[in-house]
Amino acid sequence: MFKKNIFLLIFFISFSCKSKNTLLNLDSIINIENYRWVITNNNPYTDEINIPLKKYQVDSICISTARNFEKIGFPFSIIEFKFDSIKNNFFHGHLTVEKGRLTKIDSIAIKGYNKFPKYLLKRFLNIKIGEKYNQKKIDQINHKLEENFNIEQYKESSVLFNKSKTILFFYLNKKYNNSFEGFIGLNNNNDETNIYGKINLNISNSLNLWESINFKWNKINDDSQELSLYLKFPFFLNSNLSLITNFNLLQFENTYINRKLVSSLELVKKIYSVELGYIDERSNIINNFGNNFIKDYKKKSILFNSKIFKENIFELMNFVFTNKYNFGIKKIEDNNEFCQKLSQNLFLSIPVFSKIYLDINYLNDFIIGENILDNEKIGIGGTDQMRGFLENSFFSKHINILNLENKYYFNNKSYVSFFFDHSKLFDLNLSLQSFGFGIGLDMKNDIFIINYAIPKYEKRIEFNNSKIHFKYILKF
Repeated sequence: MFKKNIFLLIFFISFSCKSKNTLLNLDSIINIENYRWVITNNNPYTDEINIPLKKYQVDSICISTARNFEKIGFPFSIIEFKFDSIKNNFFHGHLTVEKGRLTKIDSIAIKGYNKFPKYLLKRFLNIKIGEKYNQKKIDQINHKLEENFNIEQYKESSVLFNKSKTILFFYLNKKYNNSFEGFIGLNNNNDETNIYGKINLNISNSLNLWESINFKWNKINDDSQELSLYLKFPFFLNSNLSLITNFNLLQFENTYINRKLVSSLELVKKIYSVELGYIDERSNIINNFGNNFIKDYKKKSILFNSKIFKENIFELMNFVFTNKYNFGIKKIEDNNEFCQKLSQNLFLSIPVFSKIYLDINYLNDFIIGENILDNEKIGIGGTDQMRGFLENSFFSKHINILNLENKYYFNNKSYVSFFFDHSKLFDLNLSLQSFGFGIGLDMKNDIFIINYAIPKYEKRIEFNNSKIHFKYILKF
């Protein structure tokens, strides 16, 4: 009852007052430890309230009322309790509320790095020119800018108030989050050592549009390689949507070439994102070698992706769940077929002890259709899936992959780890495992990672086919 009445009181003062001064009569015993109060003059509530109230609670009413005014554009409101008289061992008084002038955000000013369009900053912080001043939103700005990958503050933001304008000032530097990743792998296959490699280049905000550009080239073996290009432009055309374009090219063992182009729009909110787009995919045969399950095909699909993400959920762990679904028409020779693909991914990072974390990653990926070709199936293997197997070592239309990695951080970001990978290829009735250990060294401007992985295939542990992965990431 007490909390409810306090809320009604604050609501009445904050949002129902139309005049400059609003009066609230208070009755109280003289004892300074306990007060009694009652709402009387011109209020919408008929029930009298007669509850013991301490002085700090009256002060809390004043402070809460002032904060409510700050949220609706009145940062200079003054709330005071004024003593009137003492009658019958009670003293009487009233609250005086002076709202002050209505204040709005008239403009923003950027000091330091300001080569990017201002709408990017306004969209990121959800600030609109002309909106009512909200102290709570202003207080959250500094924390939110810490999450931005393209800019950083060299001084906390400030607000300039004058009679004609209210200006929000930002003091920014450009962040440099570019990285070059060089990867070399050693494959010890039946006492024969083969070298393969990968290049991964990430470029951020080079066009001053907060864009992300990713270029990957992967040399799988002498006859297989993969190339991909990823572009993302946030707040595209001053909207809340991000424009995403992804191009992938795979040449597999001089047998076929797959091309895939994805264009989509993504909406990102605080704990989730949704993505809608179009996929154009085609495969061309180079050498068939009499395989009837490898054919030319064209596929046009609509994609719908969603993601839920939360850090420190239940004050315990990080959580990411991704759901990807696409459907469309596949053309093989002169036949058209309806096809679908569904991918679900769950990631958890759980602290076991103060410096020990358990990372759990689960993937369920499958294709639905009547005639599923070998050259459209899902590739399995590589450092992101099964570390004991090379990329595209196997192809399947339905896979489950579970990755477990136990990391011990001996400083903030450097770690040693033990990992286990398990996958099930349902249409091949095949299970694969790999296990091993790794070390990651974060040296501020560069990262060095080594993993040693041993594959297990058809219940045989194959030490002769072990993999050593060297990864070097340079930040610039």
